[in-house]
Amino acid sequence: MHLTSTVLAAAACGSAIQKSEAFTRGPSGGTQQRRRDVAQSGRKAPLFGIMDEVNSDAFDLSSLLATDDDEPSTNEMEKAYEMFLGQLVFSTNDPRIDIMDNYDLVMDPAWLTWLTRKIAGTTDVEEKMALQDLNDMIIDVKKRVELSKAAEERAAKEAEERDAERIAAAEAEMEEGRSLSGT
Repeated sequence: MHLTSTVLAAAACGSAIQKSEAFTRGPSGGTQQRRRDVAQSGRKAPLFGIMDEVNSDAFDLSSLLATDDDEPSTNEMEKAYEMFLGQLVFSTNDPRIDIMDNYDLVMDPAWLTWLTRKIAGTTDVEEKMALQDLNDMIIDVKKRVELSKAAEERAAKEAEERDAERIAAAEAEMEEGRSLSGT
């Protein structure tokens, strides 16, 4: 009986000590000693409360920003290319309209290279034909845009030449008028 009452007293005192530590401002001397022992042994200190967890490296997100380059990863680009391809293929508009609306993205050499590799790498015949048709449309739109730009440049150049001829003719008439008037 004496032994069990001692065990019960020790258990009661131990739980009373734990309860009293829970409401103190800082860790007890024993807790500080355990933290020092853990720190000296090279292991990470165990976490004892919410602030210990917040102050630990658990919320350190700098590893996500560790890359120094601003270039997206290959996996991110692959996903972006797939999404853009899906927009072009499954759009309710005519693909040529979507190609013109997204002309800069469609004419990006990296995306065109990716599309060519996608066409070469696919084993599904229908998908390969659909992607090849899309690629042909892109090439067709590119040629039309280039022809349109060339026509605009040619028209602008011809307009400049006509203006230069008109100005030259007007100056010649002015000189002729001056010579007739004697001034």
